[in-house]
Amino acid sequence: MGGQILIKKIAIVGILLIFLGASVFPTAIGITNDPASSMRKIWYVDDDEVDYPGADFNTIQEAIDAAALNDEIRVYKGYYTENVVVDKKLTITGGFNGTSTIDGGGIGNTVKIIGTAPNVVFEKFTVTNSGNLVDKHDYNAGIHVLSGLNHISSNTITNNLGDGIYVSNSAGNEIKKNTISNNGIDGIGLFSIASGANIISENDIIDNANDGILILRGHSSVIQLNNISGNNIGIHLKRARLNGIENNFIGNSVSYGLFFEFFCVGNSLMGNDINGNGDHGIFLKFQCDGNTFTRNNFIGNDGEKSLFYNPHVSYLSCFLNGWRENYWDDYDPIIPNWWYILWGRWGFVPFPNFDLYPVADPYPWPPV
Repeated sequence: MGGQILIKKIAIVGILLIFLGASVFPTAIGITNDPASSMRKIWYVDDDEVDYPGADFNTIQEAIDAAALNDEIRVYKGYYTENVVVDKKLTITGGFNGTSTIDGGGIGNTVKIIGTAPNVVFEKFTVTNSGNLVDKHDYNAGIHVLSGLNHISSNTITNNLGDGIYVSNSAGNEIKKNTISNNGIDGIGLFSIASGANIISENDIIDNANDGILILRGHSSVIQLNNISGNNIGIHLKRARLNGIENNFIGNSVSYGLFFEFFCVGNSLMGNDINGNGDHGIFLKFQCDGNTFTRNNFIGNDGEKSLFYNPHVSYLSCFLNGWRENYWDDYDPIIPNWWYILWGRWGFVPFPNFDLYPVADPYPWPPV
C-alpha cells in the first residue's frame, strides 16, 4: 500500500516537472512561441487571375506593400510590367504554373532591394528591361541590391539596359544558380569597400556587354563553379582584395579572361579553366601583387606572343605574384616539371615571373 502511494507521488511530481519544463523551455518539447512562424502569411499574385482565380493581388508591388515582415509572396505565371521595390524581409517566389516575368519598362531598376530589407529570398523570376542610368545617385540594373544577407537564386536576368545584378554597400549575399545574360553593362557588379563576403556560385554568366563579373573595391567574396563565357571581359577586379576565384570556366571572352587592375592584392585563383579568350587569359595592371594562381588550366588564349610576351598571361608593373602547378598548353619543357616563364614589364623593362612545377596534362574539366 505504501509502495503504491509512493508511485502516485512520483507520477504527480513527474507531471508537474513536465509542465514546468514546457513553460520554461518550450522548444525542448517542440513548442515554439516565435511570432514570425505562427503569424507568417502567404500572399498570392496573378496578373490576370487565370492561373490563380481570386489571387490577393494583380501586381507584385501591391503584395509587397501589404505584406508584413517574414511573409511569403507567390507569383503565378504572367508578365508584370513594374519597377519592384522590396523594403522588408520577405520570401518572393515566381514560376508558379509557368514563367513569371518582371519587365522594368526600360526605366530605373526592374527590382530594387533597399537597405531596410536584409535576408530577402528572391527566386525563380525572369527579370528584364531595366533602365541604363549610371551616376552617383543611382545605377540601374535588373536587380539592384542595397542590403545584406539576401538569397537571389534560380532567376533568368536578361536583356537589361544596365547591369544584370548590381550589389552596392552590402555584404553576405548569395547569388546562386541564375542565368545572367545579354545585359547592357556587366553581368554582376559588386561595388564599394562595404561589399564583402558575397558568394557568387553556380551561375551561367554569358554574353554581357562589358564584364561578366566586376568587383570594384570589394573584398573577401567567393566566386565559384560559374560558367563565365562570351563576355567582353570574364572577371574584372579593380582595387579588389582577398577574393577567392575557384573552379570556374572563364572563356570565350572578346578580350581578357581576367583583368586585375590597380592594387588588387591577396586574391586567389585556383582550379579554373581559362580557355579560348580573345586576348590574354589574365592581364594584371599596376601594383597587383601578392595574388596566387594555382592549378588552373590555360588553354587556347590568344594574347600577343613574342620573345617577351606569352599568350596566356601578361602584366604591367606587377611582379610579386605566386604561380604554381598550372597547366599551360604551350609548355614544352626541356626538363619536365621545372618551370614556365611568364613575361611582363616593369615600366618598359621586361620582367619575368615563374610558375613553379607546371603540370604536363590539363586538369579534368569540369572538376571532379
